[in-house]
Amino acid sequence: MKQAKDKFDGLVQRIQEGDTVNFGQMEEIFAQAFLSRFLKDISSESNQKKTNQFFQEHLAGNPENHYDEYGKLPELSSDQQMHYELELTRSVISTLGVRPTTDDLSNYIERAVQMNDWELLDNVLSLTQEGTLREGTLEEIAIQKLERGNIDSYRNLKENFPDIRIDSPLVNPIYEKMIFEGNLRGVKETKNETKIPIPAKTCQAGYEQYLDRIDSFSIKEMLELRDISSIAPLISRKVKSDLRNLYSNLEVQQRTLQTEDLDNLDELFGIYSDSKLAVAVQRSAIEADQIKVFGHVYRNSTEKIPQKDVRKSYARWDKADKSEIVAQVMEITKAAPTREIFSRTASVLLYRGDLPRLRSLASIDGNNPGWEQDAVDDYSTSLAAEGKISHLEKLSKLGMKIREEYVHTAAGNFIAKREGFDFEALEERVGDFYQILRMKPSAEVTGAKIGRLTSMLNRSISNAIGKFKHRDYNLDPLTPIQGENIGLHNKFKSKVKRFLRSYISKTKKIKKENPDVNLQEEDSVNELYSTCLEIALAQALTSDNKYIGVRELSNTLGVPVSRENVRTAVYNHIRRNSGDRSKDDSIRVLATVNKAGIEIEVDTEVHNQVAQDLVSRAKNIGYTLNNLKKLTGKEEFSQDVYDAARTRAVSDLTEVNLSEYDSLVEFTGEITLSENEKKKIGDGIVYKLKKDPSYKYIDTAKKIIEMTEIEPYAKPGDLYTMVKNYFEKTYWNTEPSKIARVVGQKLNQDQVFDRCIELIDDGALGPAKALYKDTGFHPTKQGARDILSEYNSDSQKVMIKRLNEVFGSKSGVR
Repeated sequence: MKQAKDKFDGLVQRIQEGDTVNFGQMEEIFAQAFLSRFLKDISSESNQKKTNQFFQEHLAGNPENHYDEYGKLPELSSDQQMHYELELTRSVISTLGVRPTTDDLSNYIERAVQMNDWELLDNVLSLTQEGTLREGTLEEIAIQKLERGNIDSYRNLKENFPDIRIDSPLVNPIYEKMIFEGNLRGVKETKNETKIPIPAKTCQAGYEQYLDRIDSFSIKEMLELRDISSIAPLISRKVKSDLRNLYSNLEVQQRTLQTEDLDNLDELFGIYSDSKLAVAVQRSAIEADQIKVFGHVYRNSTEKIPQKDVRKSYARWDKADKSEIVAQVMEITKAAPTREIFSRTASVLLYRGDLPRLRSLASIDGNNPGWEQDAVDDYSTSLAAEGKISHLEKLSKLGMKIREEYVHTAAGNFIAKREGFDFEALEERVGDFYQILRMKPSAEVTGAKIGRLTSMLNRSISNAIGKFKHRDYNLDPLTPIQGENIGLHNKFKSKVKRFLRSYISKTKKIKKENPDVNLQEEDSVNELYSTCLEIALAQALTSDNKYIGVRELSNTLGVPVSRENVRTAVYNHIRRNSGDRSKDDSIRVLATVNKAGIEIEVDTEVHNQVAQDLVSRAKNIGYTLNNLKKLTGKEEFSQDVYDAARTRAVSDLTEVNLSEYDSLVEFTGEITLSENEKKKIGDGIVYKLKKDPSYKYIDTAKKIIEMTEIEPYAKPGDLYTMVKNYFEKTYWNTEPSKIARVVGQKLNQDQVFDRCIELIDDGALGPAKALYKDTGFHPTKQGARDILSEYNSDSQKVMIKRLNEVFGSKSGVR
């Protein structure tokens, strides 16, 4: 409109100046102004809405037929809208007799070019005054396409307008923009399309810009820019400054680099081979505590950071309690810190148990540090507790003083915890350990060796008992019976004698370290004594006169046979040999053993202790107590034995176990239960039947209730659980009323009836009949209808037949 006003004002001025102006000239100005106004309005948003509304109102047929699934009418597409506007424009041009300029239709021209629609472009240009594009328009559009990365559109444009000329002044700003934005793909595509090289100045500005925001990604961008441009970066003053301050810049930006990044930087700027740059980057990294990358640069660079600079950093790290960094840099540079700093660093590593690094650092320092004894003691304590003797050896070789108590503790634990070691190898290893530390084994370590050897002997004897067991008669060699397993007993006895000869020989040799070693408290020794005494008792049953060497064993170990050893041996002997042997044979056993010099003194106290053990734990109480009487010749028992028997009897009742109850009652006499004991037994019955409601426990519980007249208290939920577990065992568990009677509760009718229907449905009619017979629960008419409603017509017929077969006239169906 401004252009039309300027033309109108020009005509007015000409009239004022006396020129002749015809009406056609005035008319053309107003027509051109109207056309310009029309073109502006027709492409406005409000006019487009009106056009779209007109389109929807004049859809062919019933508009309801055009609604989409969202209840909306279709709208004109942008292409349809544009073609509609151009047709209106053509009509207005024809009416007014004037044409628009290419500027007036610039939006349509740009649209056609962007869409690569050259037919549309010709159509639009045919409406303009010029009939062609103004000079430079295609170049501007081409540059826009390059800037936006529309390479395909750019190529299409070049194919249709081969005269387009793109030169460096047009492309260089694109390169600068894309490099600044990191759009190197666009740079590469633009260079490939235009064949215009990237200016070296532009590339250098890019390298320096990427260095400003240095990270792994920007380094890769620099490599990519170099590959695209074939222009390597220059080591400018700014580049040198950025590389010297590399890690201080990273620290500010909270970024870090990987070793791969450093190799890429070297590829770009030759850091490793540039002595000044290499040292500068090393110094920058070490000042930022970037030790991993410092080490990488240090190892790859021809020039190394001066050791005096490293030592300054040692002092800084030591002051900040960063001993780990001191150790790392020592390994990298081989630069030794002061003795005081190294001592503190080594002590920290010692606390952590980092022995490999300690050895490495000690060789760098050239002298062992003044180890902090507290650190050595603390670490030695943990090593000793785990029996790590090799670690303590290493500490000693590093010049550390290992206290004697830790050495002995470590050796003892090593012996105790190395189960898989051959004994000779284990003993030799412990000997080497003491030789390296220039110490003599303590009495406790000697005792540990003998204890370990004794445990191995016990295990060998135990294995031999299993090996020489008579499988057919289920008799082990400590239960010798003429005509059954005497041969196996003799083989076992010979084997044990060989074991003992070897054991005694090795023990005598070990005891030379500490002849006065006290083995009295060794559990393995007491176990061995008890086993050997029991073997001697078993030998006496066979009239064997070549007894096992218990006396020699005692003399070698320096430990006398104790009352507890006798108690254990006699208990095991009686428990194994529970047959009804004659009184004379049993008395002969002790006499024979003692005559052979094996002292087995069963006095009144031991007699009662063994009896108490038997009534508390053994089976066949009647036989075992009778055999004990025969063996000892003592008929009377202390009150403690009777009390133990009574306790066992009550415990067995609580466990719903009557296997030994009659023998116990026969021994103790009639047992009167307290109210508290009755409750305890009743609770035990309920617990056992909930856990295992088998007939074994049901019948036993019934007998216990009849004997003791107790009334177990069970909640309805307890009975429900018992019956549930009872049903789950087998189809033929069909007498739940037995359980109900035991606990004095009524069965849950629904639970039982559901089980019955389940059996019928599975076709188990026999168990279903038995369950009905036991409980008498049958369906009502309504219940039968409810059951049948869950089946189809064919299945209903089968179910009716089954219900009648199980319940008869009580089935509720006909």
